Amino acid sequence: MVNAHVKLVPFAMLLFAGQIKADGDTDAGSPQSVQIPIEMIKAAKEPIDDFSRWIDPAAPSNAVGDKKLAKYLGDIRNYDVSVEEAKNTFRVYIGPRLPKEQPAIFGGDAEYVVDRTTYKILKKQYGK
Repeated sequence: MVNAHVKLVPFAMLLFAGQIKADGDTDAGSPQSVQIPIEMIKAAKEPIDDFSRWIDPAAPSNAVGDKKLAKYLGDIRNYDVSVEEAKNTFRVYIGPRLPKEQPAIFGGDAEYVVDRTTYKILKKQYGK
C-alpha cells in the first residue's frame, strides 16, 4: 500500500473549494481545487468533530493573558488537518494555523488514531 499524506486545510474550504458563494461574496482570485480520497475525509470527520467540542468557543474561557489568541484558537477554522494512512489505521493530526503576530505556542493540537474499517477513534491525545 502506498503511504499518502494529504493536508485538509481548511476542511470545509476543500470540500467546496470555489463551488459555493454566499450573497455578497466576491472572487478574490481563482478557485483552488484539491482532490482528497473520500476515505481520508471519512477518517478526519470524527476527529474534527471531537476536536471542535474540545475547543468549543462557547465554553467559558480560562485563558490567562492573551484573550485575542484564546478567541482565535477557539475557532476550528483556524486549524489545519493532516491525514496519514497505515495498514489498518489512519493518523489524523489537528494543529493551529498561527497568525503572523504569534510566532509559536505550546499545545493546542491533537493527534488521533482512527480505525481504517469503522472510522472510529481508537486513540486520541490532546497537546498540552
